[in-house]
Amino acid sequence: MNENIKLYEYIIKKKIININDISIGYDQKVFLLETKEEKYIMKKSKNSPSKIENEEFALNLLSNLNIPIPKLIFKNSDFLIESYI
Repeated sequence: MNENIKLYEYIIKKKIININDISIGYDQKVFLLETKEEKYIMKKSKNSPSKIENEEFALNLLSNLNIPIPKLIFKNSDFLIESYI
């Protein structure tokens, strides 16, 4: 995890001061990335890259509703980073 901090900082354009594993589910590892200004959520699929695709699909569906949802900041086949709400 720590070996990728520079990559995550490059993506969010801020220095990360803390990373916590907040995973509670079976399918994904979920991390809270904290900077001085903001917090972000990073998700990595444990079993299948399609979980990342499903997450993006769900966010797109929810964006049509008038409810607060995370903003997708970055996504590739290995992980995604979204805003913290």
